[in-house]
Amino acid sequence: MLVGQLKKRGHDLRRRPFLLLVLSLFILALLLELQGKLKPIPSAAIHVAATPSSSSSRLPTSTTTSGTTISGSDLLEAGDMALSEGILEQAIEYYEQGIALVVRNNGDTHSTMLETLLSLYTNLATAYSSISDEDGSSKNYLNYQRKAIENYENAVQLYRRTFVDLEDGNSNSKQALDNNNNIMERKEVCTQIVAQASFFLGMVHQDLHQVTPAVNAYRYAHELDPLHWSSWANLGSILHDELNNHREALQAYNQAYLLLTSPNNDVTDPPEDLNHVLSQLQYRIGLCITHDPNKTCAVPKGLRQVANSREAASATTENIEVVDCNEMATHAFALAVQYDPDHENAKHMLATITADASMKRASNQYVQNLFDDYAVNFEHSLVDELHYTGFERLRRGFDRALMKVFHTTTADASTTISRTASAKSFAKVLDAGCGTGLVGEQFRNISDILIGVDLSSAILREAEKARPNLYNQLLAGDLIDVLEGEEHRNSIDLIVAADSYIYFGDLDPLFAAMYKGLKEPNRTSNESNKTSSKNNNDAVFVAFTLENVSKDAEATLSESKPDWRWQLTASGRFAHRKEYVIATGQRHGLTLVHYETLDNFRYEQGQGVRGHLFVMTKTVATTTNNQSTAKTYSNSKNEAINSARTNEL
Repeated sequence: MLVGQLKKRGHDLRRRPFLLLVLSLFILALLLELQGKLKPIPSAAIHVAATPSSSSSRLPTSTTTSGTTISGSDLLEAGDMALSEGILEQAIEYYEQGIALVVRNNGDTHSTMLETLLSLYTNLATAYSSISDEDGSSKNYLNYQRKAIENYENAVQLYRRTFVDLEDGNSNSKQALDNNNNIMERKEVCTQIVAQASFFLGMVHQDLHQVTPAVNAYRYAHELDPLHWSSWANLGSILHDELNNHREALQAYNQAYLLLTSPNNDVTDPPEDLNHVLSQLQYRIGLCITHDPNKTCAVPKGLRQVANSREAASATTENIEVVDCNEMATHAFALAVQYDPDHENAKHMLATITADASMKRASNQYVQNLFDDYAVNFEHSLVDELHYTGFERLRRGFDRALMKVFHTTTADASTTISRTASAKSFAKVLDAGCGTGLVGEQFRNISDILIGVDLSSAILREAEKARPNLYNQLLAGDLIDVLEGEEHRNSIDLIVAADSYIYFGDLDPLFAAMYKGLKEPNRTSNESNKTSSKNNNDAVFVAFTLENVSKDAEATLSESKPDWRWQLTASGRFAHRKEYVIATGQRHGLTLVHYETLDNFRYEQGQGVRGHLFVMTKTVATTTNNQSTAKTYSNSKNEAINSARTNEL
């Protein structure tokens, strides 16, 4: 049997002191007072691939060749050779001939051929499941997967029929196996084969999104082989990702982690990159703990001082103590980073749950991974499920800002907005964090050239599918690099960003880049001492939305940290204080011309999210005494900011 290998990469284990002594695998999650779910950041499931490898070894088979006669074992060996070389059709032919030959010779009732037949069924299924398909939806591909399921099940049923009948005293099976002097050893080998077959059966079901059969197959795999860590890990991924059963998922991940960290480490198919797998397991343990803010966590009493996984595994409700779930999740995410220092999602969640003051923005890799995984369902989830309206409200707010800037008023406010928007167009508009084009579509009618920028190439492809020809140019990359780059520096008339800047905490680098990207306003029309930009058709703008903290959090922060700037929320996004945003803009030559609150612009766990909308205009740069200064052309008040260092939450 060719054993599949885990997709892996190498990382060094960072060894550093860690204050908490309690391993998160000890957690017995007591999910009490469940009132809602916190949707975890998307992440790839731990999944063992059934892709054949020439370096893999097949499970043992019986070889009974006599002279030049071809036996089932010969055909199994030939099929394995073809499978290892990727010649799948030839492998399938050999395996099917071998099965027919063994069954014709009553091999399913003869112990000497039982292992061979089990291996033939299992490897035939593996050959079928290895046939690839680009989108996994073609009729032939689905037929191949069904044949894989059929043959894995044939192996499982043959095993059950043989050994269950033996244990039940079935005379036919007992008579056939009594001829074997090593009956228990033969059963052990057959059990190993079928445990792998059941595991691979679960994988095929999981790939086809057949959740219940996949769960049953994984459970049977580790029932047959208690040391089969990967069946526990994949079971956890289904319970977590597909069934939202976080309590049982936590137990499954913990069991996989417990097996891999046992002193003997005598597990089935141990991973080559152990640290990478342990990091993934701890990251997912952390997600299970944090999925619901209303649950209670517990550990065995005294376990804070005694790190003994066996005690934890045998703990009962009578000898546990309630602990802070954030403490447990913090430890899990910290272990994930310790095992794999390059695990961006774990680092982000660790900073989120600890409100790390040193974290000033989400890493590019984190945001890219998030939206690459989220790309296909992004718009449906955002608009239909979360009832997101920020993109529409940004355009309406921007129109009101233009009306204010150009002082156009009529009795009918909506008519004024419409006339203002149609009268003013912008030569180059940049949609920052454009996603699938929701915002770009709102601003297309006032854009001569519309450019979309996003870190995720996958979501840009979705934008092209959903709204072909909406953008004149789509750029995959870092926004700051684009704004400061030679192509777009000092050339943009309008920057729009709806729900894109929520992955920045510290806004200074972003605002400095926006100032560089925007073109210079018309200097001559503003050399007078006027304090407004009335009739200045060369004004350039930025319009963006940000999140705000909840009303309760705002009240608390106003008392405890009145000069707070941003807060990293439990969702992994940043919320900003209005006064901080305005003051940061002033420091970088961006003056507020319009502000709106955006209550309930998105919903999470049934609760409306608070936000706010800012429209700023770029001031004219002048040079006095060799020092760069800025001249403001709006009525906005310049708000001071304390230059002393403050603590970000």
